[in-house]
This record gives sequence, C-alpha cells and structure tokens, in this order.
Amino acid sequence: MAHGERSSAGPPQGPAAFLRRSRNRQRQQVGEREGRRRQRDRGGRKKKEAEAAAAVDQTTLPVRELKMKLEDSLKETGRGLNTVGEKRTDILELITQIEANNPTPAPTKAHDLLDGKWILLYTSYSELFPRLGPMALQEVVKVGEISQTIDSRALTLHKPVTYQGLVTTTVSTKSKLIVLSPDLIQITVVENIIGAPEFPESIGSDKAKIFGHQIDLSPLKGMTASVTGTISSQPPINIPIYEHMPMSKSWLLTVGDNLRISKGEEGCVFVFLKEGSSLLD
Repeated sequence: MAHGERSSAGPPQGPAAFLRRSRNRQRQQVGEREGRRRQRDRGGRKKKEAEAAAAVDQTTLPVRELKMKLEDSLKETGRGLNTVGEKRTDILELITQIEANNPTPAPTKAHDLLDGKWILLYTSYSELFPRLGPMALQEVVKVGEISQTIDSRALTLHKPVTYQGLVTTTVSTKSKLIVLSPDLIQITVVENIIGAPEFPESIGSDKAKIFGHQIDLSPLKGMTASVTGTISSQPPINIPIYEHMPMSKSWLLTVGDNLRISKGEEGCVFVFLKEGSSLLD
C-alpha cells in the first residue's frame, strides 16, 4: 500500500470513532431495555385485567347472597319495631357489607331500577316506631302499608301511609327531589294529603275487644252502608306547604331489581322491597 493511502478494511479508528460506537451500543441497550419494559407492562396490564374480571365474578355472587340473607333476617321484624340487640346488629352488619360491595355506584342515575313503588320492610328510624305501636293502640288503629313511589326523571316522591281500624284512611306527602350527588338526594315536602276514610261495607262481628274491654258493635250495623257512600266518595284533602318546607337528605346505599337501601341524615337505615316482590306475599 502506497504512502498516504488509507486502508478500507476494518472500522474507523481513533477517539471520535470509539465514541460513536459507544453511543450506538448505549442506544441499542436502552432500546432493548425499553422493549423488555413495554413487554412487561403489557403482561402486567393483562394480568390486572384478568384479576379485575375475576374480582367482579367473586363479588357478584356474595352480594346476591348478602341480599338474600338480609331479606331472610328482616322477616317478622315488624318493620324494625320487633328488632333489638344482637338481631339489629346483625342486620346493620349485613347492610354495611352490601354497601361496601354496591353493584350500582350511581343509584340516582339508575332510573329504571329506582323508579316505581317501594314498600317499607325495615327501618332503624326510632321516631317511626310510635306510629307502629304501642301494642294497645294497635287494637284500635293499625299502621298498614308504608310505601314510596319514585319518579327519578320528574324528580318527585309520593309517600303514603295507610291506617286501618274501624275505618281505613291514607295520609301521604308529596315531595320534590334534588340530586346532590350520584348517591345523595334532597327531599323537600311540598304537600300533605289526607285521603277520604273508607268504611267497611258491613261489620262482621257483633263485638270487638278494645283496650281489653268487649265493645258491642251491633248498634253500628246497618249504619255503615249510608255513611260509607257519603264519606268515602269525598275527594282527598290537599294541604300545600308554602313556608318552612320540611327538608331532609337521603343517601342511596344500593338499589337493585327488588331491594333498595337508604340512609337518613342521622344514620338511620330504610330497607324497601319493590312492589311485586315475592317476599311481600
């Protein structure tokens, strides 16, 4: 090879060439590490998705079982009046577990589930208990069905309470709803309604036991037919509320096809069953 000619064999030599080769190797190593990291991330995401799907499968069945257990526990509780001590604690524990696994995280938006007529099955609201008792008064007046009819699109709530005795009547309230969050509503009573009393067509027994005393009802026989036609045909009495409208807040803990659980401002719970539920039979 003549003096001054460069050899074409082998990589370029010198400090600059060495630095270029080092940088290329570093870039290659960084690229390989990034590729391995992305592969791990993809595998991790798939694993997390699989775990999440498995978790859904695992919680769906327990929620159903919890609801069934709660419904069984609420039988013969007198809507909470006959529930004390350990029984009440067990019911509240079941409600807490159902709330923690709530399958409907935004119940105020679940219109198809929320709308309709709901029958009160249980409450821990102690102020309602005097209406359900004491037992002596139940011989004269018995509280019948307590229900709520919700229209979540029109934002209205109708709550009638039926009283049964020698006559039957319904006292109800109409309220407007304001959605404050996905699980919280404000209830404002705007009207009270007193239904016309309904008299029995006939008195089946000549005597009735009231406060431990036998009362002769035979003089009332024959009077009920004329009274029934006159009074029962009257329209209900509507009493609008213009000032100091009673307001309250209610948290919807869960709502499903047949079961709804709500919590009031003081922490009291209300359990409702949808009209038509087999548990109401």
